[in-house]
Amino acid sequence: MSQMSGPQGNMSTSAEEEADPQNCYHDEMVKLVENGGALIIEVRRADEVEAAGMMKNACHIPMDELKEALGLPEDQLKEKYGLEKPKPDGSNVVFTCRSGRRSLIVLEMAKKEFGYTKARHYPGGWNSWVEKNNL
Repeated sequence: MSQMSGPQGNMSTSAEEEADPQNCYHDEMVKLVENGGALIIEVRRADEVEAAGMMKNACHIPMDELKEALGLPEDQLKEKYGLEKPKPDGSNVVFTCRSGRRSLIVLEMAKKEFGYTKARHYPGGWNSWVEKNNL
């Protein structure tokens, strides 16, 4: 599975983006990918990730496994997916997918069923990432 990244572009953030607690926009996502400042969870299917790649430092948990994964005890989550269980009240969880539809669905599920009230999603998904970073 290849991992791709390519942060380029303007690093300014608009006031509208700063005031949006649900979305993590491109400029901030570039910083998070490069600095590892968030747990980025890629929810596309395995075949999609293998064919197209994913963001550097992202963890792959397919959408159809995410509910079960978030319900696992910390040791089992680490063993199966190689990551520490994120704190529900932390703002360091960002979901991403191909276009932003699935990540929005899993964001709502994570908030409602697991209390991830500060989690966000990358609304443009992999398609936007590729376009904005000229990959």
